[in-house]
Amino acid sequence: MGSKDLERLEELTPQLKPPVTLPLLIKDVSKEAIEYKISGGEAFGFALYNNGEVAVQRAYMSKGACFSSHIHPGCREWLLCYSGSILMRIQDIPDKTLLPGDGSYVDSDIAHECEALEDSWVIGITVPAGEGYPHV
Repeated sequence: MGSKDLERLEELTPQLKPPVTLPLLIKDVSKEAIEYKISGGEAFGFALYNNGEVAVQRAYMSKGACFSSHIHPGCREWLLCYSGSILMRIQDIPDKTLLPGDGSYVDSDIAHECEALEDSWVIGITVPAGEGYPHV
């Protein structure tokens, strides 16, 4: 996925709206976004695609927002930063800062956390679709 693809995706995603779903990480649901239970800031996501086999979401994290250590049971996850910077902490792997265009892979059942070092936007993908990802 090139920078033009990311720009086009950013243009298209404001019109997408997730339906009402209540995965465990979500504290509020509206027609515009889901808001996640996190510490240190705000985070919300927009569903882009979810067919049960794969889920894709566009998510915003405000500076200081932190998803504490968690796992996705049976799901692999990829995160792609396209605006801002995200600190990734993955079990037994040195910390990694994601800048625009950088990505990170987390294997299933591996503890990980992420923190926004500044206001940031990411694309998240889970295979198969995991809990905490909105449905379209």
